[in-house]
Amino acid sequence: MTWKAALAACCQIAVMGLPSPGGAQEGRSAVEHFRFLPATFCYADHVRYEFAYRNFPGGLATVKDVEVMADWQRAGDQATLMWRLAPRREELARHTSASGTFVSGLRYWRQEGAPRGGVDVQFRLTLTLADGRHVTGTATGRYADSCPSVIPRATLAGGPTGRVGFETTTPTTTEFLTGAKGGQPAVIWGDLELPPSGAGRLPAVILIHGSEGVGPREARWAEELAEIGVATFIVDSTSGRGLKNVTADLPSGAMILDVYRALGLLATHPRIDPSRIALLGGSRGGVVSLYASLTRFRRMHGPAGVEFAAYLPFYPGCVVDYIDGEQVSDRPIRIFHGQADDWTPVGPCREYAERLRRAGKDVQLTAYPGAHHAFDDPSLPPAQFRPGVVNPSRCFFVELPGGRVVNRVTQQPLDFDDPCFSQGATAGYDPGAHRRAIRAVKEFVTATFRLGR
Repeated sequence: MTWKAALAACCQIAVMGLPSPGGAQEGRSAVEHFRFLPATFCYADHVRYEFAYRNFPGGLATVKDVEVMADWQRAGDQATLMWRLAPRREELARHTSASGTFVSGLRYWRQEGAPRGGVDVQFRLTLTLADGRHVTGTATGRYADSCPSVIPRATLAGGPTGRVGFETTTPTTTEFLTGAKGGQPAVIWGDLELPPSGAGRLPAVILIHGSEGVGPREARWAEELAEIGVATFIVDSTSGRGLKNVTADLPSGAMILDVYRALGLLATHPRIDPSRIALLGGSRGGVVSLYASLTRFRRMHGPAGVEFAAYLPFYPGCVVDYIDGEQVSDRPIRIFHGQADDWTPVGPCREYAERLRRAGKDVQLTAYPGAHHAFDDPSLPPAQFRPGVVNPSRCFFVELPGGRVVNRVTQQPLDFDDPCFSQGATAGYDPGAHRRAIRAVKEFVTATFRLGR
């Protein structure tokens, strides 16, 4: 079985925590009981890891660095690195006691280059103290060959949480734009989490990922929204289709169809208020979150009787002028962008937002000075140039009748071989812009959903 086939089968791991050798001797810094939760998980599952720490002067807040790495080794093969993790500095800063237990935020098991099933896996935790000393712990696990298939649901009337499968299709761009009913059938899923507190029907936000699939960015937004009493449904458009990331085989229209299907399904949940479901996504997910507001798309593909209460796109690429593009929902649209974004520049989005405001729509755009693409992804380093990515910043396309999309200048059909596409763009985390965006989103959601009233 190839590794790609193993991914499609959703490989499985059972993890057992092991303490550091010697344990926490008096006065000696040590970690114990390092483990992953849940102990058994599959590809694209969300997981946490935890460990106990002892005798850390100043607690984890003063630790210089923390790293979690995973490798595997089959008999006769060399060990191969397959996963590297690091907790957020904000997570560490909460732990100021000399001893305690650390539980990470959500992580998604989407490692690249991992093995096929039936191999031993070792997880290694390394904490670097302020004085340069290293404290380590290990956990071991093993991949099994398969995991149960995700069963699609037609309704959530029973009130389930966790992983929820549902049916969708993968229309071509032309099929989506013309409203044709077709496309390859697919079963995808989302992860539904309800906040720990709150009674009655809850507001919710559907989170849709960018080109690299579900990851720390979506998990962080889920945690932030839970803090204000909002449920989240993280939709994974790639894994159920056997894709590691978003490619040309998964057009934006197909992902818009996915979030419409997710909206219709989530509206049947007895704990969710169907009139208070918003949509938030970044990059390709930002494109989805912006253009899902088009009235024409909603009429052709959206669920009957329910509409998103708000649209929250982050750094979308506003590079297609759709037919009837000014006819969008009357619900609020809030666009968040990086002023320094050279991958999906803010300029075309600013122009589009102004067109929508002139049409009487409730649209606001916030651009953060100095922030680049993916400024809200805490797993990324500070802004770095990525020479290998495709950059559409010089492109602009228009939709013509019949579902055709062409270059506005050359009138040639949309194609990634178009000379307007270039190579290389900048992306990276900006803690300051992220904090301001979190505050803005929370304030907006609190006001729009009338939380606390």
